[in-house]
Amino acid sequence: MQNKPTVIDFFCGCGGLSKGFMDAGYKVLLGIDNDEVALKTFVLNHKNSEGLALDLSKPNILDSLVEKLDGKNPDVIVGGPPCQGFSLTGTRNFEDKRNSLYLSMIEAIKIIRPKAFLIENVPGLAKLYGGKVKDEIIKRLSEFGYNVSMNILCAADYGVPQVRKRVFFVGLEN
Repeated sequence: MQNKPTVIDFFCGCGGLSKGFMDAGYKVLLGIDNDEVALKTFVLNHKNSEGLALDLSKPNILDSLVEKLDGKNPDVIVGGPPCQGFSLTGTRNFEDKRNSLYLSMIEAIKIIRPKAFLIENVPGLAKLYGGKVKDEIIKRLSEFGYNVSMNILCAADYGVPQVRKRVFFVGLEN
């Protein structure tokens, strides 16, 4: 019997992103968020997974994650960092400290070295501020040895009953 590939979900909220991976046959090891109510919902939605309360904006916080993994290496890291600073309906303030939370995912990918990753966000992340954030994500993760691609997709094109565009960065080990 073959083991299921494993996933860690960053900024998991109630677990919508990792639920799709579960439905595709992956085992979700862990959901990470700083919202306790969201984590309780995540655990209810992911019966065999654990919720981990971490504020990913804190320095050296990933040490706690590595300790929690206790030598387990997930196959995939997924996440949708907060998007308020990139949303066309949001403040679009480059200095919004939530704008830099994608860096914690990049650092986790660097440390944990999964076989693949997926980062999801609003299309503004790729377009605003002259595309600096998009370019930074691709540059850094490529330097870590991943083949990175980016695409803006519309949920309605994939059977979701809403017209909702999102940018996806997908990386595979070289």
